[in-house]
Amino acid sequence: MRGEISMKLTFKMVMILACAAMLCWAGCGDDDDDVVGSSDNHAPVISSVVAEPDTIFDGMLSTVTVNANDADGDALTYAWDTPGSHLVSTGVAGNTIEVTNCCAVTEVVSDIVVAIVSDGNGGEVRDSIDIWIAPAP
Repeated sequence: MRGEISMKLTFKMVMILACAAMLCWAGCGDDDDDVVGSSDNHAPVISSVVAEPDTIFDGMLSTVTVNANDADGDALTYAWDTPGSHLVSTGVAGNTIEVTNCCAVTEVVSDIVVAIVSDGNGGEVRDSIDIWIAPAP
């Protein structure tokens, strides 16, 4: 009988502790007020991504420019990605990248260039543009 009472008390204590832990966990949600700067920062906004020209022949260059702004006035940094198999970068200068095709094509294909704009405070935005690659005339 004594062992049975002891087990009931142990079970009750475990249940009370488990309930207390769940209440504490539920009350510890992600509160933006605890993160420095997160509620005050706005992500940059891309207004345009332009490729000039947007169609190239084998060996030609295309210049891609991203235009973006930040409501907070944060300095923007730019990164670029050419995730496909046809375009490679020949040079980057801030919000501009030059790309060319990496290998000859036998038919018209498209590939993308991705612009990644960051504000240095956790805000980031991405946009992409298609570049068309045609066989040499």
